[in-house]
Amino acid sequence: MQEIVERYQDDSSPYLLPILTSESQAQQKTEIQTCQRKTNRHLKHIAQAIGLDINLTMYVARHAWASIALDLQIPIRTISDGMGHSTERMTQIYLKTISTSHIDNANRLILDALEG
Repeated sequence: MQEIVERYQDDSSPYLLPILTSESQAQQKTEIQTCQRKTNRHLKHIAQAIGLDINLTMYVARHAWASIALDLQIPIRTISDGMGHSTERMTQIYLKTISTSHIDNANRLILDALEG
């Protein structure tokens, strides 16, 4: 990661990776959308190359990261910071829509106990 940061570092930019070059919010929105499309195309190629049977996108990657963090009992504040949410409430709303794997896991354990 350090090599990537050093390769693309631009001391004149306020960003770690100078993806946005415009100062206009309207232009930045266009730059962000262009970057997201390009990243999603690359993620699609990566998914195909490793034989994933899903449409890998930035949304899926964010969703997976938050889900794994939640399953690992990482504090909501940390997940919120990692997601770039402005409030923990926004993160809690987001987390309600994802992973119920802890419930699935509990059900699996109960069924195993009943069968065993």
